[in-house]
Amino acid sequence: MNQQAEFDLEQQVLKLAELLMSSDTISVEQIQQYYQQVKNIAEAAEKCKLLGLYNDCILWQEYLNTLNIEQTHFSTKQQQQLKQWPMLVLNYIESPTHPASADALIKHLQSLEWLTSLSSEDTEMLRRLLMFSDIEKPLQAVAADTKSDDPAPMSKEPERVQQEFLEIFAEELHQNLDTLMDLLENSLVADFEQAKIPLEQYLDLLQRFTNTSEMMGMTGLHAIFEHLEKNIKYLLTQQQPLKTKQHVLLDQWPLLVLQYLKSIDKQIQAELFSHYLSHTDWLIPLEINAIKTIEAQLALPKITTERPTSNEASRPTTAEAKDISLAIPKEINQEVLDGLLQELPNQTMEFSQAIQNLTTAQGSLEDVEQAQRIAHTLKGAGNVVGVPGIANITHHTEDILIALCKQKMLPSNNLANLLINVSDYLESCSETLLGLAPPP
Repeated sequence: MNQQAEFDLEQQVLKLAELLMSSDTISVEQIQQYYQQVKNIAEAAEKCKLLGLYNDCILWQEYLNTLNIEQTHFSTKQQQQLKQWPMLVLNYIESPTHPASADALIKHLQSLEWLTSLSSEDTEMLRRLLMFSDIEKPLQAVAADTKSDDPAPMSKEPERVQQEFLEIFAEELHQNLDTLMDLLENSLVADFEQAKIPLEQYLDLLQRFTNTSEMMGMTGLHAIFEHLEKNIKYLLTQQQPLKTKQHVLLDQWPLLVLQYLKSIDKQIQAELFSHYLSHTDWLIPLEINAIKTIEAQLALPKITTERPTSNEASRPTTAEAKDISLAIPKEINQEVLDGLLQELPNQTMEFSQAIQNLTTAQGSLEDVEQAQRIAHTLKGAGNVVGVPGIANITHHTEDILIALCKQKMLPSNNLANLLINVSDYLESCSETLLGLAPPP
């Protein structure tokens, strides 16, 4: 097998993925470039003897031929399919013999309404062709050989333990791909009450990956997952169903993350994420500087494979000015801010009531659980608005309340007094943000 040919194939697919990544609309020139690039990928796949991928490219070209290449508008579904295909191919190239990689490409073809002639026999033949591969050497190794002058963020042969952690992370995400896609699809309804449950389940699943990236010290991925969480929490807070534009965006991240995990030493993966995060359809967008920071963190990952020991400081003991800031980010959408601030007074009042209950003889574990749930909601609101003064204190308060719940304990007098101070502080923060009082 020609390893240079394998590397060239991946570069052709990456070029196609980058073509539409940050586009709100698709121009005639872009769709013409897209069509030509698919032809280039088909030729490269043939050189690599990837007959399954070659056949998939031919079928994809046939679909592109059914589109009016001169049209100036493509439906949301068409845009989603166009953007998704190169990411599925990238994922396939990295794991050509993995059944899920082949099935994802086939499922994508079956989603094309025109393709009614693909019989079950044809489908099975395509699956067999896709799962037959001569690729033995990871493509990132070829890239390292070909681009010897490029800086290597990680060692060319990652330590075994680090590699195992990355593989476990990728496998967990791989196993949940269908669930994520189904939950997202079920959220795409006009009625919020119908969309709420799948959205909450999607958020719960997403938070698992957020926690995993934080545990591994992968700050760039962790920042991306937090960004995704903020946008979903906004929908839930505002009681808005998922719209097609957000559906298209959220549908892309799992394949981007999978590709990144498998090609972690490639700068171009970080650039693809930069294009993705720069999209204008995010309900809560990121600042340009934040995107640049994430791109740098993705390009130079530092993976932690051990949890901190009990002797290591796991949380700060002194708050800095930035930790308690109540400044509103300049880039925040005014509609987002107004909606969240409308709920903030009620949330802080309910939290105060739950804490007050704990100071009486009638205080119970139900009050602890209620306070913990409200603290979690306040933390989410603080993160969505981007106000550290609320997000940070509720984060630490929630941890305390979770510990009490696990131990089935009520707070001591001293801890109860501290929680009262927290509730007073949060009510003051709410008044400050509403312009009713100076900062506490």
